[in-house]
This record gives sequence, structure tokens and C-alpha cells, in this order.
Amino acid sequence: MAKWEELIKYLNTTTAKPAAVLKLIKNTWKPKGSKSVRIDDYNTLRRAWKYHVVNSIYNADGTNLKAKIWNVVEAESYEHQFKAFNLKAKNKTPEQHFNACKKLWTTSKNIRAELKKNGGHLDPLTIAEVLVPMYKDNEGKISTDKFLDENKWLVKPLAAKKKKK
Repeated sequence: MAKWEELIKYLNTTTAKPAAVLKLIKNTWKPKGSKSVRIDDYNTLRRAWKYHVVNSIYNADGTNLKAKIWNVVEAESYEHQFKAFNLKAKNKTPEQHFNACKKLWTTSKNIRAELKKNGGHLDPLTIAEVLVPMYKDNEGKISTDKFLDENKWLVKPLAAKKKKK
């Protein structure tokens, strides 16, 4: 356990509670070999927000990245969207929103590549993968019927994509 000595020594100097530290670690690092991601509603909304922000910036008017991000943050609908996607949101200044959106943009190379590949549109399959975890029942099974019923707008593009393959 020598590799953890420095961390333990530091934690002993803080007011951190072991349960809180464990929760933080579980939310940050998954176990070795695990390919799963947290699928609770909060984390699903966070992933959806990331896609929404990157898509909005990609398709925003502006001559450079800074202008595009400001156009997104200053849009009338931005505050409502932010509150809808970020249930635990605290009040932020416009500069804080700008910086948060810029960070999402710079850390989402895969989403930007997908938007570039698809002419500025997100792949319906990607959207479905982000939404599907919200349709899990208490036993962890996905209610396919409920998902398809509530997301009919995704079904047609997915069927068209499947035919192309």
C-alpha cells in the first residue's frame, strides 16, 4: 500500500469524511476492466448537456470560436436549457458559462469529429445511446417499447442508417 501513503497522509490533514471521498472516487474512476459508465439520471443529463453544448457551438454563427461560444451563451434560450439539463445548477456569471462551454468544446474532440463527419448533425444512434440509460427499470433492463414510443423522432433516421449498412 505504499503508493497510497501520500494520499492517506494528506487526507488525514483534512476534514474530509471517508464516505464522501469514496463517493468522489467512485464518480471519477471506474474499476479496472469495467466498461460501464454511471447511468443514473443526473449523469445521463450531464452527458446530454455536453452533446447539446458542443452541437450548439458547432452550428452557431460567429467568425471564430470565442464569438460562437458567446453567441450560444448569450442566446435567449440558453438559460432555460442550462437549468433543464443541470438540475443541481448554481447561479453563474456569463463568463463562467462561457468558460464551462469552452471547456466542454475543447474536451469533446470525438463529438466535434462526429459533427464534422455528419455535416453539423449528431448521429441519431449517438443520441439514442445517450438517452437509453434513462429507460432502465428497477432491475436494470431497458424498456425498449417505452424508449421507442417516447423517441419516435429517432426511429426513422436509425432505420434509414441501418438500411445503408
